[in-house]
Amino acid sequence: MTVMAADSKRASAGHRVPGAGRRPPRAGIALGVALATGVAAAAFGLPSLTAQRVAEPRSPAFVPPGRYFEEVGERVGIVHDDSVFATENPIDDWSVGGGVAIADVDRDGDPDVLITSLGGSNRLFLNRGDGTFDDGSERWAVASSEARTIGAAFADHDADGDPDLFLVGSGRDRVLRNDGDHFTDVSAASGLDDPGRSSSISFADYDRDGDLDAYVTDWWSVPTSPIPRLPPWMRLPWPDGGSGGSPTSDRTDVVQPGHLFRNEGDGTFRDASELLPVERRAASSFLGTWSDFDADGDPDLYVVNDFGAEVTPNQLFRNDGPDAQGGWKFTPVTDECGCSLVGAGMGLALGDVDRDGRQDMYVTNMLWPPTHTDGEHLYRNLGGLVFEDVTAETASRPASEAASRVVSWGPEFLDIDNDGWLDLYVPFGHMPPDDTPDVEDQPNALLMNEGGTFRIVEGAGVEDRRWSRGVGVVDLDLDGCLDLVVANLGQRAGVYRNRCASGNHWLGLRLRSPGPNRAAVGAVARVTADGVTQRGEVVAGGTSVHSSRWKVLHFGLGASSAIERVDVDWPSGRKESFAGLLVDHYLTLAEGTGEPRG
Repeated sequence: MTVMAADSKRASAGHRVPGAGRRPPRAGIALGVALATGVAAAAFGLPSLTAQRVAEPRSPAFVPPGRYFEEVGERVGIVHDDSVFATENPIDDWSVGGGVAIADVDRDGDPDVLITSLGGSNRLFLNRGDGTFDDGSERWAVASSEARTIGAAFADHDADGDPDLFLVGSGRDRVLRNDGDHFTDVSAASGLDDPGRSSSISFADYDRDGDLDAYVTDWWSVPTSPIPRLPPWMRLPWPDGGSGGSPTSDRTDVVQPGHLFRNEGDGTFRDASELLPVERRAASSFLGTWSDFDADGDPDLYVVNDFGAEVTPNQLFRNDGPDAQGGWKFTPVTDECGCSLVGAGMGLALGDVDRDGRQDMYVTNMLWPPTHTDGEHLYRNLGGLVFEDVTAETASRPASEAASRVVSWGPEFLDIDNDGWLDLYVPFGHMPPDDTPDVEDQPNALLMNEGGTFRIVEGAGVEDRRWSRGVGVVDLDLDGCLDLVVANLGQRAGVYRNRCASGNHWLGLRLRSPGPNRAAVGAVARVTADGVTQRGEVVAGGTSVHSSRWKVLHFGLGASSAIERVDVDWPSGRKESFAGLLVDHYLTLAEGTGEPRG
């Protein structure tokens, strides 16, 4: 018997984004399931929702050809003016910018949006349920007066069912426990203390004990006084004429190793960094991301590094599980993976771009001659932790001096038109100070996936020539089409609503587990419709740059109006199949309610 816990929601009728002009939604349709919705929701701490169909997409006749998005920040209430230029932050600190984190903070069923700022003005926008937002920053106390926030991620570290917030940056990293209607700062007791200039934090259950562990990356640091006798791997050698100048007797730019933290199961963390070789962790890192790249059931770690040629290139650590002494073992496989970018790694997108069932990677990189001459890279996963650089054959590199695109930041994969192929959004942005040899006016790029190769779409409505950094992909109004939120350095954030012109079908999945990892971080879902299978993986932090993905998996289905099955590999090791799912809905699948499979 197939058993499914259903939790489906649409944007409410009559509360669309002002001026949207969409057709009114159809009447709600009750979804029959073997496990009652209310019971399932209560068991997993979820709001009990009536299953309803999402409004039909508007006709393509309303949309100018190729213009997929419109900017709606002011109209929907997401207005974030990055305050970094109003501070006295040094250039080498604030130029990295901020990010976007997505979660249902107040657990009302709608995605909320957090945007960070190195100036301290982090903002939290709470979804009213109709695709418009209230500023909840003050009540939830997300602004930071003690530290300059770079990265953010939501994760349930204390296993109480709601998303807690982690803010990292230059200064004291913060752990904010979600107490239902406000955050409580529990940083001092958390044990999550990183001494460097943290740039990102990401979560996974690396040791498969049921709770979420963390990896924190550090960019380089500038001590206030000289540090004598530094080991070579802690020195950042600036080339003559580079953006940082040459080291002097009173300044040493220090590379801080990233830190691995093990969750102790009581809401605290213990530093377990000794599991990763320090000479491999010591890098000027922008983010680390967890994913089961070799499909063996446990998360591996990939780290994106700036100054790869000068210090340490990108690193891949294979998770080898328990060792003979009762500990845990990671093995560096960078030298043989084919994915070690030796350049200025900036950001990362994860997704199965060719639909072969494996997790591929897209890494951004500066196009900054003469030291950096190639731009972005798409790495196709061949299996067995071996990757192939397919950038040229897939036409997936938008960087071009002719197009004024030279410094790319936090990319993301998303299926913009719900045709079943992951498209690609690549933000670009000037990197101050003004004497650096890049371009201030750099348009972001949208690349449409046309069956495994990409085409740049100019005039798509998301070019955003501000200094973009991190990106959040989310369905703000729950209409089944993915929208974009872009963090811009020292300027207003970009909020782009998908015009939903294609009329294609789709499916959204929220996965829930009964243990401490209730959001099922690390779970892999495979959706099959009309003989085509797509893969999605739940991740927490470590995507785009300085950002944290929405933990709802979204699948475009094209013209397919029926789903054959959904197969889920849960973090616990359980494998299940679900059948009878409706298209054009957001559904919650609960572990233990599907058909077991081998």
